[in-house]
Amino acid sequence: RALQARTEEAYETLIDLRKRRVHDRAFSVPGGLNQPELEDLFYAEGVFKAAQIRMAKGANSDAISLLEDAISKNGREPEYRSYLAWALFGAGLAGENARSDLGGPDELLATALQMRPKLESAWLFKARIADHRGDASAALAAYYSVLNANPENDEARLTIRTYREAGIEPAKQERMSLA
Repeated sequence: RALQARTEEAYETLIDLRKRRVHDRAFSVPGGLNQPELEDLFYAEGVFKAAQIRMAKGANSDAISLLEDAISKNGREPEYRSYLAWALFGAGLAGENARSDLGGPDELLATALQMRPKLESAWLFKARIADHRGDASAALAAYYSVLNANPENDEARLTIRTYREAGIEPAKQERMSLA
């Protein structure tokens, strides 16, 4: 129990940027966050949350601008690129002429997955895009990757079941990469 409590406290320190900064200063941790870096991270996270709200309301163009701003402040977070890809795709579906200097949806998702290979949102958006494009085999492979990242993802489980009931299997190349 004591070890579990210490582990939970350490985890909370790592994920809470303010606690982490206090810890890094107290123990003179090399490479700790300085004030400007910390401010950029907080700003980027706030802008990311605002972008998610805009996306939920269908305001993809606004979300794109916000996500690009978040990436400019914290380019190390692949989730921002993942959501930017989905916002760009959504804007295209809505007939908006939205673009990003950071690339199109496919390039952004590829970059996000290079940064974090098990990023659930990137695999989920990749699956949805493939599905929308009519590439059921690629969508199925991506949904399997979603489950690899999060076995509890209901969308992936239900879609995989639907595809398999329809007799759809991942293409040979995707099967090999899944293996």
